[in-house]
Amino acid sequence: MLFGFGLCRLMTLPVSLALLTAGIVCLHIDLVDNSFGSALWLLSFFAAGMCLYRLRPLGPRLFAWPWAALALIGLALSIPAGLFVTAFPLFGSYLVIYVALNRGLPVVRAARLGDLSYGLYIYGWPVEQCVVYASGATAPWWIVFGIAAPVSAALAFLSWHLIEKRCRWHSRAVGRPALAPAAAAGD
Repeated sequence: MLFGFGLCRLMTLPVSLALLTAGIVCLHIDLVDNSFGSALWLLSFFAAGMCLYRLRPLGPRLFAWPWAALALIGLALSIPAGLFVTAFPLFGSYLVIYVALNRGLPVVRAARLGDLSYGLYIYGWPVEQCVVYASGATAPWWIVFGIAAPVSAALAFLSWHLIEKRCRWHSRAVGRPALAPAAAAGD
C-alpha cells in the first residue's frame, strides 16, 4: 500500500490522516465485534507514524512538552471512557516518538541485562496466548499484560544469555580474514 501511494505521489498529510482515521475505525470495529477479524487495525499505528513523519517540518515545536502533556491527558481520559485501545494509536504513538526524541530525558541503558529485544519479540505473543488460555479468555488486557510481560522478559533474558549471544554473527567473524585486505591484495 505504501509503495503504491508513494509511486502515485499520494503520500501526503491528508492521505496519511485518512489512513489514520480508517485504521482507528477498523480498530474500534474489531474491538466491538471480535468476529470482524481484520488486521486493518494495524493500519492505525502505521498511519500515526506516517502523520508524524509528514509533520516533521514543524521541528521542535511538534515535540514540545505541552503537546506531550495533552497527549498524556487524552490517553488518560480515554481509560474511563473505555476507549484506551482505540485512542492509543493517536496519543500513544505521539508519546513514544516524543520520548524517543527528547534529549532532555536520561538515557536508559536498556541493554545492561542483555539484548532482550528478539526474545521479547518471539516469546511475547505465545506467553500472552498462554495467559489468555489459562484465564479462560476472561482476563482483561491489563492482567494479561501484567502477567505476560515479566514472564516474557524472563524468557528473553534466558534466551539471550543461554542461546543468542553465543550465536551472534560478529562472534563467528572473529577468526576470518577481513575482506578489505584481500580485495587490496588482488589489485
